[in-house]
Amino acid sequence: EDNLGSFILVSVFGPVGCVIVAMLIAAVVREQDLRYALDIAHEENKVWVKHALENLNVPAALQRRVESLHYFQRMSHDHEAITHLFRQGNLSAPLEDAIRIVLYSNVVKSPVLVNGGPNYVLEVVR
Repeated sequence: EDNLGSFILVSVFGPVGCVIVAMLIAAVVREQDLRYALDIAHEENKVWVKHALENLNVPAALQRRVESLHYFQRMSHDHEAITHLFRQGNLSAPLEDAIRIVLYSNVVKSPVLVNGGPNYVLEVVR
């Protein structure tokens, strides 16, 4: 009789434990995918552009310039991230303006813009 109770516990909680472990592993894998989603999208775009340049017989020097541009975009302001961030409806207008000012802070500090006033600066970064 003591063995029957243990057998029932193992029979019930064994599969439940496996399901819980599987859910934890799935959550970890999903978080990793989300963490590297922009990097993966950037790499896919880079491959498509590289194949297009090769198919169009673009000179090697110009291909390197295009690759340098993609590298610069990835290291400074990722095009994919900016596109998704500023997609209509994701942010309120004031929050979008504030983020643009932070992203383009080196431009905003220009003496030409500073003398134009805050409304002028906002129009330029929009």
